Amino acid sequence: ALAAFPAGEVRDLALAAIFFYLVVYMFMNLGAFWVVQSVERIWNLEFGIWNEKSTSDHIRNFIGLGKTQPVLALMMAVFLFSLTGIPPLAGFVGKFYLLAALVKGKLLALAVITVANTVVSLFYYVRIVRDMFLYEPEADTAGFKAQHHASLPIVIAVSTVVPTLVLGIFFGQLAEWIIGRL
Repeated sequence: ALAAFPAGEVRDLALAAIFFYLVVYMFMNLGAFWVVQSVERIWNLEFGIWNEKSTSDHIRNFIGLGKTQPVLALMMAVFLFSLTGIPPLAGFVGKFYLLAALVKGKLLALAVITVANTVVSLFYYVRIVRDMFLYEPEADTAGFKAQHHASLPIVIAVSTVVPTLVLGIFFGQLAEWIIGRL
């Protein structure tokens, strides 16, 4: 959308797309990082900070999360699908606005690259969701549910998951507000 920004009639659409996606991206990323941090906290409680398994940068920490921490896994799935741009989530609307600005600005090659990048991200993110919900937790993580429950502060859940879901369906008000401020 930044590339389409200088074009006269595309300017407002490009600005709206940029600001809308920034708002939506903030919710999606804050939520996803909160889930990752929560999973890391669970691993640290279970295995201790010095254990090699204690950092959540290992995808294997998410295997079976849907069975041990279903709320965290569901939230992570919402964020990952929204980041990919799956409807009816907010990430889809954001990407749609970005692609509309690119197409209207006649930047078709950039639009195709954006769609290709979305397909690649879908492949990667679906693998994480598959690992969370379709695989059994590893033997050493089976005690998560019984021993450790991830704290789920209502403020964080409401401030990240709800906007990610709601802005995917009721996006018009935010889009109109942004366009009205341009």
